[in-house]
Amino acid sequence: TMCAQLKVSVDIFACANDYLDLATIGALSRTTGGQIYYYNAFNANKDGEALHRDMYRNISRFTAFQGVMVIRTTKGLKVAEKFGNFFAREADEMEVPV
Repeated sequence: TMCAQLKVSVDIFACANDYLDLATIGALSRTTGGQIYYYNAFNANKDGEALHRDMYRNISRFTAFQGVMVIRTTKGLKVAEKFGNFFAREADEMEVPV
């Protein structure tokens, strides 16, 4: 995605009272190294404090920027699969914007 290429991480705060297709919209967070915060059947009285706490933690925590992890293996070995929230520009690199 363009966000991942520009090294922008996207966090989603989902406060829906109705059906929400997190599998589809969550792809943006997955490919940019972001997180999804989901509050089922959101009610401000019940979930407002949790939303506030999560947002505060998200913007006040220590963050590293432009992380790149390179995978190197012994000759003859190959990494078949990688799991996690990251953007793969090269076959042996995993970029994590934040």
